[in-house]
Formats: sequence, C-alpha cells, structure tokens
Amino acid sequence: MNDNARSAVAVVSGETDLESAKKQNAMMLFGEKYDKEKVRIVSIGSNSLELCGGTHVQNSLEVFPFKIISDTSVAAGTRRIEAVSGVACHEWLLKQSHDLESVASLLQSPPCLVDHVSVLAHRAKSLDSEVKRLKKRILSTVLPVEAKSQYISVHRIPDLSPGDGKATNQAIRMYRDLLQAQQKDVPVHFILCGSFIACSVNDVDIGNANTLITRCFVDCSPGSGGGNATFAQGQFAVAEFSLKISDKIVTFL
Repeated sequence: MNDNARSAVAVVSGETDLESAKKQNAMMLFGEKYDKEKVRIVSIGSNSLELCGGTHVQNSLEVFPFKIISDTSVAAGTRRIEAVSGVACHEWLLKQSHDLESVASLLQSPPCLVDHVSVLAHRAKSLDSEVKRLKKRILSTVLPVEAKSQYISVHRIPDLSPGDGKATNQAIRMYRDLLQAQQKDVPVHFILCGSFIACSVNDVDIGNANTLITRCFVDCSPGSGGGNATFAQGQFAVAEFSLKISDKIVTFL
C-alpha cells in the first residue's frame, strides 16, 4: 500500500453506464444496488478500478504514509479495517514513538527495548508458574474442618489471590478435587474463600449443589451464583458475612 501511495499516481474519476463498467472489470460491492444508466468510476493508475460514490484524494501521495491500526471481525466473512494516512498517520507514528520512549524510560531499558521486554516477559512467565506451584502446594493438604454435621462439612481456604476472582475460583476447584479424592464419604462439601463460596455434592440423593448455594444467599447473606446438581459456586455481596455462616450451613441438611 505504501509503495503504491508513494508512487504519486493521479486519482481519476468519471461517469459511465453500469454495463461499460462491468466490461472494464471495475470492482463492485456485493449486494450493492447501482444505477444502470450512470455510475461513478474511480481509477488509481493500474492499481485500482472500482465503482464508488465517495470523496477521493487527487493523488495517491496524499495518503502516504498509510498504516492499518485495527483489523477486527464484525460478522461471518466480514472484517472491519481502520487505518490512518497522511498527516494523521504521521501524528499517530509520532505518538507511538513517544509511547515507546516512555515505556523504555519506565523500564529503565537499554537501547534494545524489544530484547529487554522479552526478558521481562520470560521472567514474568517463570514467576507465574512458581506462584501456581506454591498455591498448589498450599492447597495440597486438607485443612481442618470449620464446621461439620452428619451430611455437610465446611472448609475455609486462604484467599491467595485477593481481588482476582478467576484465580480464586481455580483454587476452589483445586481444593474441591482434593476433597473428592480424600473425603468421598462426606456427601456435601462447602468451601469458603474470601467472599466466594462453593458447594460440591458427592451424593445427589442427599442434596443438590445449586439449590444449596441458592439457599446460602437466601438464608445467610445476599449474593449470586449457580451451577448444577454436583457443583455450584457464587460470591457474597459482603465478604465479611462469609465469616459467620459456617454453623448455619451445616443445618441445611
């Protein structure tokens, strides 16, 4: 695109009938309705020949430099491309350069910013793996039961990722798997973690996880959540309320 724009080719427009435009192999939009008697045809040297009613520049050099800044899907088989050109592109490139200089300054980066960011990304990935390993180790042992009845046990696990709901849910599911493996004789397990709560049911003849979670939000503290008969989870509107509900949960069955 930039090579064509830099070649300074004149943009020529004129009018003809639709049949003549077709014979010239002018590009047309699928599904567009054109006047058979008069259509506007635009050409840019040998690079482009199409029917178009929009406004155009006089010369291809007016859109140099050209940069695509967004390419997204808007429907099946349809993409939306956004670009800047000419003065707008020059200003956009200057801003990008300024942003890179700012990033380099924040990172106290050596001249080669890409290599420095690559090292940081690798280090972050290693640290993330180490954090996951440590979390798994912490949750690899069944913690003391906070409350228990004939059918229900309530466990509270440490919130290792405050403010990160996705990580907390992963920790809950990890601990759920541990309980299912080591305490199969307990029909229903409740797991509390910060403001989050989950219910895992080993015997659906005794209880339904989705129903029990809903009851927590009705009888204990406002919140929202859901799931299925064997596993459901949710979150309390106020985290502190989860500290006071263990004794009440064990009375549900």
